[in-house]
Amino acid sequence: MTSFQSLRAKSLLTFLTVLTVVGLSTGTGRALSGNEFSAGNIIDDAIFFNSSSMSVDQIQNFLNAKVPSCRSGYTCLKNYTQDTQTRAAETQLCAQYDGGTKSSAQIIFDVSKACGVNPQVLLVLLQKEQSLVTDTWPEDIQYRSATGFGCPDTAPCDAEYYGFFNQVYNAARIYKRYARDANQYNYRSGRNNNILYNPNSSCGSSSVYLQNQATAGLYTYTPYQPNLAALNNLYGTGDGCSAYGNRNFWRMFNDWFGSTHGSLIRTVTSGDLYYSDGQERFIIPSMNLAAQYGLGNGDVRFVTQQQLDATPVATSPYSDRLGTVVKSNDDSDADGGALYLVDNGSRIPIASLQQFTDLGFSSSSITYLPLTTIQRLSLSAVNLSNFVQAPDNSIYKIGSGQKQAIFELSKLSQLDPSGALTRLSDYTLSIWNNTTPLVDGDYGIIGTDGGVRVYNGANYYSVPSMNVYGCWGLSSLKTFVVPSYDLTNGTKVSDLRCAAQDSTSAIYLLDNGTRYPITQNGAGLSPVSPPDSLITRLSQGNIKSVIKGSGSELSSFEAGKARPILSMDAFFKFGFTGSDIQTLDDASYNIIPKGAKKLTTGTLLLEPSGAVSIANTTSSRLQVTSIQQFAAYGYDWNGLVRVNSTDLAAFPSSGNLSSYIKIGTDVYFVDGRVRYLVPSAIDSNLGLTRSALTPQGSELLMNTTLPWTMTKFIKSSNNPAVYELIGGLKHPLASWDVYMRESGNRPQDLVILTPDGTASFNTDTTIY
Repeated sequence: MTSFQSLRAKSLLTFLTVLTVVGLSTGTGRALSGNEFSAGNIIDDAIFFNSSSMSVDQIQNFLNAKVPSCRSGYTCLKNYTQDTQTRAAETQLCAQYDGGTKSSAQIIFDVSKACGVNPQVLLVLLQKEQSLVTDTWPEDIQYRSATGFGCPDTAPCDAEYYGFFNQVYNAARIYKRYARDANQYNYRSGRNNNILYNPNSSCGSSSVYLQNQATAGLYTYTPYQPNLAALNNLYGTGDGCSAYGNRNFWRMFNDWFGSTHGSLIRTVTSGDLYYSDGQERFIIPSMNLAAQYGLGNGDVRFVTQQQLDATPVATSPYSDRLGTVVKSNDDSDADGGALYLVDNGSRIPIASLQQFTDLGFSSSSITYLPLTTIQRLSLSAVNLSNFVQAPDNSIYKIGSGQKQAIFELSKLSQLDPSGALTRLSDYTLSIWNNTTPLVDGDYGIIGTDGGVRVYNGANYYSVPSMNVYGCWGLSSLKTFVVPSYDLTNGTKVSDLRCAAQDSTSAIYLLDNGTRYPITQNGAGLSPVSPPDSLITRLSQGNIKSVIKGSGSELSSFEAGKARPILSMDAFFKFGFTGSDIQTLDDASYNIIPKGAKKLTTGTLLLEPSGAVSIANTTSSRLQVTSIQQFAAYGYDWNGLVRVNSTDLAAFPSSGNLSSYIKIGTDVYFVDGRVRYLVPSAIDSNLGLTRSALTPQGSELLMNTTLPWTMTKFIKSSNNPAVYELIGGLKHPLASWDVYMRESGNRPQDLVILTPDGTASFNTDTTIY
C-alpha cells in the first residue's frame, strides 16, 4: 500500500500536473505549513473512526463538486457504479455489509457505516493513492487498485484484492484490524516507534512516539514519514529521500475537511475552553453549545500555553465567541454570503436577511469561520423555516426574536400551508424566549416538569394538583404537553380552585367537569374568577342533600357548608336515603367550608368547657345540670360527642334539662331511668305549671323505661318514710294508717323513687 510512487499508467507529467492542481485547490483559504505536521499524531481517533461525518448525499455532492465535468469517454468517480457482494459481519471489524448494485458514494457510505471508519478518510485515501476524487479521465487500473490495498512498494499489486469495492472495503477493514490486533503490528500507539523516511533505508529514520491508534494505522498502511524536504514543499515534491503518503493524507484532509485534530483546545492549568479553526480560537460558552457543532469531551485536546497563545482569539469586528449562527470569513468563496444556523452537528441555511432579522439575530450574533470548518458540519437539504419542531415533536413559530408554541395541526396548516418544519434541538430552541402560544380560545398545557396551566390569551391559571385538574374537567379542554421551558410565558392570575365565580357573581362548586350552583354562602368557597368561557364549557348540575369525599364521612350540604352526620342511624333519622348521597372528588369536597355537626335530638354533647348538654332539637341544646340528672335519664358516658365552639354556636342553649319533660301534650317526671306520666289532676300537688313547659323531643327519653304513672305519694328506695306531695313540697306521713287514710286505702298509689328523685322535693311539715 503506497503513496511513494504513482500506480497510474499515465505520464509523469500528467501525474505532477494533477498533484499541483489538487495541492493548490485548498479549501481553508490559506496554505498549510509543514511545521504544523505532527508525525506522532497525524489524525485523532475520534475523527478517523467517525462514520457519521457525511451522508450519502453529502458524499455525492462532494464528488460532484470536485469534478463538475468528466472527460468524454471516461467514467469519473462521481458516476461510477458497481455490483457489490454481501460481506458477513466479523467481530470488532465490520458489521454485515449488504451487497447490490451501488454508486461509488453509496459504496463509500455503506462501507464506512459497516466498518466504522470516517468516509472522509476513505475519500482522502482514494485521492492520495489514485487521484480518483479529482481525476476527469480515470483509467481502469485506478479503480482496480483504488486504495492501494495489497500494493506494496516493493512488489506488484495482489490480484486477489482488485476492484473498487474490494479496495474500499478491505482498506476500511484493515484499519479496524490494526486496532483490534494492535500487538501483531510493528507500529503501535503509546510507545516510541522507529519510522523510515523512504523505502530506501539509507535515507534514514527517526524515533516517533505515536499518540493514538489512527496514526499507528496510517503508518502500518503506509510505513513512511515525510522528511523535512517534503514538509518544506508541502504542495510539491521534496528530494530523493522524500515519501509523500502520510504527508498527503494529512494535507488533503485538512484542505478538504478541516483539522485532523480535535477542535476544542485547553491547557492543563486552566479550565477555559476554546474552539479552534486552525487560524483563530473562539471562546466556548458551554459544552452544550459545543455539542451543537458535533463536539464532545472526546474532541478536547490539551495544548501548552505557548501553543494556545500561538492561535489568537478572534477579534473585532467578528465575535470572539462561538455562536449558533456562522458564516464563512470570505464572501468570495463557494459559500458567498451564506448564513447558517448551527444545530446538532449540522448547518441549516438561513433563507434571507429578512429571516435572519426576524429570528432576532444581528451582526454581532455571527461567528466567522473558514469555509472548510463550516463544511465539516452536515448541510441541511432545506433552508431554515420559521416553523420549527422540538425533539419531543412540539411545534413553534419563530418571529420577532421569540417563539410561539403551536399545539394543533389545524392551526399550523392555517399559518403555514406548506407544512415546512425545521427540527431543532432543545438547546437551540432555548435561545428564543417564549411568548403567547398560537391557539384559538382557552386551552391548557402540561409541562414536561409536571407543571399544568390553563391559558386564556396571555393570562394563565396554575393548576396546583391533578385533583383540581379533574374537577375542572381539563381532559376535555384543548390540553397539550410541552417542554418545561414553555411554562415561563404568560401572566399568572391565580391558582385554580374547585370553585368559580362568573361575571354575574354566580358561584359554582366544580366537580369532575360539572358546575353546581351554590345559592347560599358561596363566598365561603373562596372562588376564583376566570373568564366565563372556562366556566360555561362545563356541564351544569344540582348538588344533592348529602355529600361525601373519598372517605366514609357523610355531610349534610346546607347553606354552602358541609355539616358532618355522625352516624348512619342519624342519617336515617334525618330522613335521608342512599339516593340523597353525592360523592365528590376530594379536591371539591375539601374546599367546602365545614359547618356545625348535624346532630339529632338526644345527642349528648361534651362541650369544650367540660360541661354536658343534650340536643333537644336539631338547633338547640339543654344543659345537664348534674351527674345525678345524667344518671336519672339513663345516659351513657360513652355516648358523649365532643363538640367545638362552632358546633355550640349552631345549638344555642335553651335552658336546663329538668326532671319534668313535656312530649307533645304529655308530661313526665324522670327518675332512675324511668319516666312517670304525670296526670294533670296532680299538677298542683307537684307544683307544676304544665303550660309553662316547652315540648321536647322524645329522643331525650330514649334510655328510660316505658311510662309509669306519677302519684302524689312517694317514698325513697332506701328509706321507709312515706310522703305526700302538696304544692311541690313533700310532707312526711306520720304512719301507715295516715297514708291509708290520705290515699283512700290505695296502697298501690305509692311511687318509690331513688334517693335523688325523692330529694328533689323539699320537705315540709308532717301530716298526722
